[in-house]
Amino acid sequence: LNLTTNGSFWGRGVDAWARLIVPVCSDVKFSWNGATEQTQQRIMKGAAFAAQLAHLKAFISVRDEVAAAGGNRCSVTLQMTFMEQNLQEIPDVVRLAIE
Repeated sequence: LNLTTNGSFWGRGVDAWARLIVPVCSDVKFSWNGATEQTQQRIMKGAAFAAQLAHLKAFISVRDEVAAAGGNRCSVTLQMTFMEQNLQEIPDVVRLAIE
């Protein structure tokens, strides 16, 4: 199962959702549109860049915890739609993903 999310994890929060999603997914894609708060919010109206980044890191932590306990280790990827507004930030998004 592949899942794409905007990383908001409403209702239950990132930890609870991650514990439900990680065991059954082969890949979880986070929609990402920029390496800066300005670009991310311009493309994804209402996005909170700092919160999305914190959710991404928290999700990866749960994924790693599940894997360390012998469970599934789904891949986590950033999915980006290339637009004139964010083309110049692609290298920085790659660096962000590596970190």
